[in-house]
Amino acid sequence: MDKLQPDDVAFRSAEPDDVAFLMSSFVQSFANDRDVRRAGETLGLNPNETKDQVRALWSLLQGFEVAIACDPSDRSTIFGYCVYRPGVVGWLYVRYRARGLGVGSMLLRHCGFEPFKSFAACFPRTAPIAAFRARGWMVDINPYCALLGAAPCPPSAP
Repeated sequence: MDKLQPDDVAFRSAEPDDVAFLMSSFVQSFANDRDVRRAGETLGLNPNETKDQVRALWSLLQGFEVAIACDPSDRSTIFGYCVYRPGVVGWLYVRYRARGLGVGSMLLRHCGFEPFKSFAACFPRTAPIAAFRARGWMVDINPYCALLGAAPCPPSAP
């Protein structure tokens, strides 16, 4: 499938009806990532425990905004989302069927990030970082830095 065009994607802030999707997609990513399993050992997190998953997502959302990429004709059809604040991407998620279509790049641009300008990212190393870097995105990875005080989250960019 070809890359999506800007008119093929709408952006909006997260709404209460999005919480179930945010939670399920985050939990799936959180539970399946090897970095989380390593962090869990030192933080006392169990990626398979619902209470720890909810605690991690809640921690991530504190002090961050959530932008949703969706179908412009049906705003309940979510392509992906970005949890961010200036200079820091806390989490970037794109639905499997929308991956490789440019949704991640469009979300980053919508949230104020630009290629060839450095920013910090707290999402896992398993994200397609090499592909982003090949397209000029200057991503400094510190997996899960926004979660539970696992590591100091980089300050906002000036």
